[in-house]
Amino acid sequence: MIADELDRMSHGGAWHGPAIDEALDGVSAADAGARPIPGAHSIWEIVLHMTAWAGEVGRRLEQDARPLTGEADWPVVAGRTESDWEDARSGLSDAHRRLRVAIREFPPGRLPERVKGTDNNGSPDSFYVMLHGLAQHDAYHTGQISLLKKAMADSRWAHYLSSSVGHQRLHQPVALLLTSRAIGRLRLVPRRIR
Repeated sequence: MIADELDRMSHGGAWHGPAIDEALDGVSAADAGARPIPGAHSIWEIVLHMTAWAGEVGRRLEQDARPLTGEADWPVVAGRTESDWEDARSGLSDAHRRLRVAIREFPPGRLPERVKGTDNNGSPDSFYVMLHGLAQHDAYHTGQISLLKKAMADSRWAHYLSSSVGHQRLHQPVALLLTSRAIGRLRLVPRRIR
């Protein structure tokens, strides 16, 4: 069941919203490397982080845990091309595929056992908690990816409005409504006056 949950989280059918593949659909290398929200991680960095943790959780099914810190936790983006971006996406997909295989081979009777080397408030996590934790981790970061995509779309809309074409269209009968955004900025929403 946990492997099926991770499969839906990766490829589609997740109840919470878009799966990872769905959230990454249409994201170019330039978009993946962009920082539309100052101080936030890029989509590319998030994908590499998710890959690192999928690999680590798979490793923990067979060995003791090791801490992921620094670049092991948040790997540095090494390339910038579309090919590099496809490699990063493939790496995440492969890490999830390997993890699902490892979970299906993992004896269900061991799920309540504690994972050696983990510490959650003084008590090691069980394999059950760790695996569900990864699904929650991926849902959280997929939400971040969706917000980053929205922030990019909003910044493109603002850029369009400030362009000569957008400026000319503003002289048509248009009213601009301001709506607050969750990230603390304002955006312009054109509405035609009737």
